[in-house]
Amino acid sequence: MRDARARLLVNPVEFSYSSTVRGFWAIAVLLLAGATTGCGVIEGLGSFSEGPCTGGCDASTDATEEGADGGGSDGTTDSSVPTPDGPADGGGGNDVNVPDVGSGSCNASTCPRGCCNGSVCEMFASETNTSCGTGGAACSACGTGQECDTMTGKCVCDATSCPTGCCNGNACVSQSSQSATQCGTGGVACAACGSGDSCSAGVCSCGGTTSCTGCCNGTTCEVLTGESNTSCGKGGAACAACSANQECSVGQCVCDANSCPKGCCNGNTCVLYGSESYNTCGTAGAACSPCTMGQRCDTTSGACVCDATSCANGCCNGNVCVQFASQSPSQCGKGGAACGSCANNLCDLTTGVCACDANTCPSGCCNGGTSGTCEAYGSESNGSCGASGATCAPCAATQECNKNNGQCVCDATSCPNGCCNGNTCVLYANQSPTTQCGTGGAQCAPCGSGDTCSSGVCSCGSGGACAGCCSGSTCEALTSESDQSCGSNGATCAGCPMGQECNKTTGQCVCDATSCPNGCCNGNTCEPYTGQNGTSCGTKGANCGPCAQPTPDCSNGVCTCQETTCGSTCTTLNTTSNCSACGDKCNLTNAQAALCNGATCSYTCNAGASDCNYTTAPDTDGCECTTPACCGTSCETRHSDGVGQSYYDCNPLYVTSPSCTFTENAAIEACKAYATAQGNPSGCAKFLPCPTGSIKTDSYCYTDSMGNAADYCFGYTCGTDAGWVESPGCPTTKVGTWN
Repeated sequence: MRDARARLLVNPVEFSYSSTVRGFWAIAVLLLAGATTGCGVIEGLGSFSEGPCTGGCDASTDATEEGADGGGSDGTTDSSVPTPDGPADGGGGNDVNVPDVGSGSCNASTCPRGCCNGSVCEMFASETNTSCGTGGAACSACGTGQECDTMTGKCVCDATSCPTGCCNGNACVSQSSQSATQCGTGGVACAACGSGDSCSAGVCSCGGTTSCTGCCNGTTCEVLTGESNTSCGKGGAACAACSANQECSVGQCVCDANSCPKGCCNGNTCVLYGSESYNTCGTAGAACSPCTMGQRCDTTSGACVCDATSCANGCCNGNVCVQFASQSPSQCGKGGAACGSCANNLCDLTTGVCACDANTCPSGCCNGGTSGTCEAYGSESNGSCGASGATCAPCAATQECNKNNGQCVCDATSCPNGCCNGNTCVLYANQSPTTQCGTGGAQCAPCGSGDTCSSGVCSCGSGGACAGCCSGSTCEALTSESDQSCGSNGATCAGCPMGQECNKTTGQCVCDATSCPNGCCNGNTCEPYTGQNGTSCGTKGANCGPCAQPTPDCSNGVCTCQETTCGSTCTTLNTTSNCSACGDKCNLTNAQAALCNGATCSYTCNAGASDCNYTTAPDTDGCECTTPACCGTSCETRHSDGVGQSYYDCNPLYVTSPSCTFTENAAIEACKAYATAQGNPSGCAKFLPCPTGSIKTDSYCYTDSMGNAADYCFGYTCGTDAGWVESPGCPTTKVGTWN
């Protein structure tokens, strides 16, 4: 047996060492599994609650996973799975939804993860023992023997709030109020002593007068190292069997990887895969934790996954849901399928489909159909013409492509030897005096009664060809025509429509600056300001044309930017590239995804990272803290246990000078960091100093399955061994330092 040093802390009987005897039993009071001893988590190994911190930090930095019931969960879970379009009651890193803190009314909708102090939402992390609550309820003070769990907003009884008593539910029962039916210390759940036993200083005796650190099996004290899953307890409580999916560890029934291999641990309750949910998910006995937005908990594996159920309006980049609005040609997809790149470099942000359509090609046609590329108006030709994302097609032989609107039109260029019936060219040979007559691509018109049509020109009665228009049998010369009597080539004189005037050189009703001063001309149609948009804009009778960046919008006939001009692009300020202001980019530092609500960025943080300054808009620095949780708006401190592990809390690094800051709780944190890495997070105990060797004061040591000091001890007494990691035997050897 390894040499050890110990003292029974609950009974003032000290044991001495003999120079002739080796291998004395080391009797220690083992720390309760998961007892709160200082806020912190073990890097990469899940989270554990650590209670109050010294040095100016508060319980808001405790890294207990959200979703766990700080007051002793009954294993029930919330089965809701937030979608990317709705609010999420989750965590992970930091949830991308940011509550409306400190503005407007405070209620369950605006403050789901906090309590209402008047109209101000106090989020869990900012709550205190005097102001605590959840779900937008009014903040209230916790009772005596309780503290506010700043991960759940609930008043709980635990080792911090009830250090010398035991917890009956969330009520602290002090030692002076205890009895044989309610006995315990260190904030453990109160338990009944065995028949005939008594309770003294929170510890039961087993029929006799000596307190029992293990459990009482009748009048027999069953030592901690001799307990089993069917007979477990500590502090002299009656031995009892652990529940299914728990095992006995140092006198406490715990949920861990051994007892809960197909589920996660919500406190000491094993939540099996089939019962897990969005808020309570995990595998292999790890602490249950919430999935992030756009994920769901796979109840066959305990993994948070992105799939068709959780990401219906997006695609999955690994296990990150990329919503339609955040997609790009390099990340495009729908229905929770894997994101892919678009061969045509066009992703429809309303459907998640790689397609050339009206949304991806509003000012052009699709060369190759929906799978083709977008051909802009200015690049179209008579052989490839179209508008608003339609498939490009050739114009007819007597038409040309209008590069302002992508329409195949009949005009003077495409129909010089005929007239235009709409956009159809009627050649001379096909014209008729009673229905269609005209030349030079003008609009076809019937000749007057009794007139003839020759080479696109009408005669007026029995007279010869008329270059102007026929008013009855009288030919009205072009120069004499008016807006009320206009025409050419012997057509019947007619009035021009609104927005047109008669051109006295051609006899055509035309749209121009005179007839359309408050609009633009789309062919010979006047489009007033009220009917214009970014694809057809102009003023003072000019040809209508499309607007383009950096002025893609139309206002009173002028192309402008009606949002915000950032560089050479007109854009809204709710994108991750320009969030609340030009150039304010949401950086994906330690983050999987980002969103912008127009005022600030929000992130889905990578595991082990946190966005602690999320309340400071526009929050462009991503998940700036490489720590599992936050200290208010600052990062946690990363401490070293001196032997390869890290743990986190809100205290500065512990130092010996100029003022020593090492504490007993800090030593427990360091010991638990090592113990958790060994798979036994409750395997730490307080031991007496060696009569020889370097440790002359109490320290916390990692204990083996027999309750003996093993591997390393962590000293904390200022002026002697503060910050030293030492071997557990006597004499001891310094092997490192912790902070």
